[in-house]
Amino acid sequence: MSVVVPALSSTSRRKSHYRGEEIGKREEGVDPFACNQVCLLLAGFGYQIMHVQRAVLERMTGTGWSLRRLAERVLRAPARFTVSGRRITMTTGGASVHWRMLACGLATLHGPSGGARSGEEETRMKLGGGECRR
Repeated sequence: MSVVVPALSSTSRRKSHYRGEEIGKREEGVDPFACNQVCLLLAGFGYQIMHVQRAVLERMTGTGWSLRRLAERVLRAPARFTVSGRRITMTTGGASVHWRMLACGLATLHGPSGGARSGEEETRMKLGGGECRR
């Protein structure tokens, strides 16, 4: 499923026959409008996340990034996820320099209620033996 062009079904098409035989018990189908609405909301959320990542990488590298380039170079990098208690750790194994730049850029973002950081303030973040500074 694409984030930019999501595929939506217009109706729930339940089967009446399977392998030439009639299906005995028919369950109630789901509301197709509700399913389409959820798919659109998830696609919109995914697009917003990719747009933030693209904007951060544009700022960090000084070059233009498309959503396709972001998907090819950053999102397809091999990674390992480790779950421990309440924390999920993602390890890229040094496969992508872009992930390091993205992590540094995301560390400098602030939420809608957070205050903006001053230009002189230095943000440091440990990233696999390296540091990033802003």
